[in-house]
Amino acid sequence: MTVEGGMVLRDLIRAAAAAGLALPHSPYWYGVSVGGLLATGAHGSSLWGKGSAVHEYVVGMRIVTPAPANQGFAVVRELGADHPDLDAAKVSLGVLGVVSQVTLQLQPMFKRSVMFLERDDSDLAAQVAVWGDLHEFGDMTWLPRQGKVIYREDDRVDVSSPGDGLNDYLGFRSFPTLGLIVARVAEEHVEEINDMARCLAAGVLPAKFPMQAYGFTNDGSSFMGYPVVGYQHRIQASSSCIGAKGTLLRSSCTWDPRVRSLFFYNSGFSVALSKAPTLVADMQRLRDLNPRALCSLHAKMGVLIRYVGASSAYLGKTEDSVNFDFTYYRSYTQGRPCAHSDVIDELEHMALLSMASSRNGARTTTSASTAPSPSAQSPASSSK
Repeated sequence: MTVEGGMVLRDLIRAAAAAGLALPHSPYWYGVSVGGLLATGAHGSSLWGKGSAVHEYVVGMRIVTPAPANQGFAVVRELGADHPDLDAAKVSLGVLGVVSQVTLQLQPMFKRSVMFLERDDSDLAAQVAVWGDLHEFGDMTWLPRQGKVIYREDDRVDVSSPGDGLNDYLGFRSFPTLGLIVARVAEEHVEEINDMARCLAAGVLPAKFPMQAYGFTNDGSSFMGYPVVGYQHRIQASSSCIGAKGTLLRSSCTWDPRVRSLFFYNSGFSVALSKAPTLVADMQRLRDLNPRALCSLHAKMGVLIRYVGASSAYLGKTEDSVNFDFTYYRSYTQGRPCAHSDVIDELEHMALLSMASSRNGARTTTSASTAPSPSAQSPASSSK
């Protein structure tokens, strides 16, 4: 399927489905443009086949690049599947030129079966090394304060399997604008009190989301139990808040910059799969020194752990990797750190050391965010 670079992922997914086709992988948030998600290497979670990065399914691109004045200051370049520059262009961080068109290799429509399991985190270091091989779309969400892990068992099933499930993830829905403003005021108040207050408040979402199946339904309107079986285009990504009006008397996305509502910071790290178990064990030891210090992560549904396969793209992953997403409170006052920011800094430094010790190295992205992360979070991306 060939689409324009500015096409929104949601529309691509729906157009493909209308033709009986499916994009095998995508970030969990579908409000990003095709050109944007490719430029930033956005991905879902998988080590199977070509992996979870959308750019692995690019078989052609048309980009507009700068040129000398005698060439009109711009040149349109057509890059086919065998063009030597395709691996440079399909993950470019937007610095090579403007993505005009993208041709993606799709698959016949298929179904997925999704189930969420909550367990203690005693064997998380061991599980992170194998979970990506056990389930085609599997991921994890670590709740460090509670010592729990939410495992996502997510696999392809025969298209004849009964079920018309829908993913309408709670974190990507719109909410009454006034309620979001009030929630932010309460969050700011709690941030200034003490660890006990912060940790009590941090337990709200981790308790609420499982009760509502994280927004998954078996038929598009109600949840009757796991597994949730549905077509790929209804399961792979969501965001019912797209199109929210964002006025005081209407609904808004939680990250709408026009509204002084929830505001957060997101850091994403990719670590070689072989290094991930050691990193997780080190993180757990740091957590054990002061569990309350990680309540800020807990309040935003913990640490999202996803899998990304090795890539031939120049700015892709050099080897099979594990992506860790930290999301936590951010002050509207520039330069003011969140509570226990030193502990989160230490977690980030540990990840950087793990990347540095990898034979081939790895890459990291860190950004302030008022929008979903690549990766965009499922009960756990997003996309940046």
